[in-house]
Amino acid sequence: MSRKTRWILFILSILVFTAASYGVVVYALGYEYDFSTRQFVRTGSFRVVANTDSSVLINDVQSGNTSFLSNSFSKGLLMPRSYRVALKKDGYHLWQKNVTVYAGFFIDFPKVVLLPKELSEETIPSNSFSILVLPRPLPAPSIVSPDENKELLINRGDVSLQWLNESGYQPYDKAGMTELIARFPQNIVGAWWYRDSNHVIIQTGSLIKFLEIDKRGGLNIFDIGSSPFPALYNRNENALYFWREGVLVKAQLE
Repeated sequence: MSRKTRWILFILSILVFTAASYGVVVYALGYEYDFSTRQFVRTGSFRVVANTDSSVLINDVQSGNTSFLSNSFSKGLLMPRSYRVALKKDGYHLWQKNVTVYAGFFIDFPKVVLLPKELSEETIPSNSFSILVLPRPLPAPSIVSPDENKELLINRGDVSLQWLNESGYQPYDKAGMTELIARFPQNIVGAWWYRDSNHVIIQTGSLIKFLEIDKRGGLNIFDIGSSPFPALYNRNENALYFWREGVLVKAQLE
């Protein structure tokens, strides 16, 4: 091998090493090459934490499962754009959102609740009816959450939320903020905070619905029961009570 050839190989080695080192540093700092914009961009990440194990789909592609211990799933090094994220489990309602990932930011959904499509039900004996007092329809109830950080406001078919204290997790909301969560065509005749203070159960007309209060990327609303009569949610039991064809039914949410 001639001296000139060795010199060329030496220069090429330096160039390759420099390029590789640059790539490693850029990757370590959270940057990746975006072929659509033809430039290096800083990536972002997101996490979801659910109440049960589930499969995770990103843009309709199976991308993993929630962890065994914490029922969480995280994904990093994502290009800044919107992703369709879904949590799926057989026999459960589908949870899905359009998650917008921003450069250099961590997007968190720490309070996801999946519920069975068919709740476990039992009939309450007639001699137990006296222990249950079903609520009367309220025109504009105001209900403080179990954690005492939020207040639920009901006005006809509107479900609104007012923050009494700043939230300590995403989405970050300040005390005094009021937000319309959902609007239904029929008046709401019953409303209850779910036990986690991040979901609400309402009865609008004859339908009983379970909805989250986090509106980012779309609102998940599950139909969990129906009754032409006023229902009741017992937070301590995490159960719904409602009348069906003259029989009092107890439906367990989880």
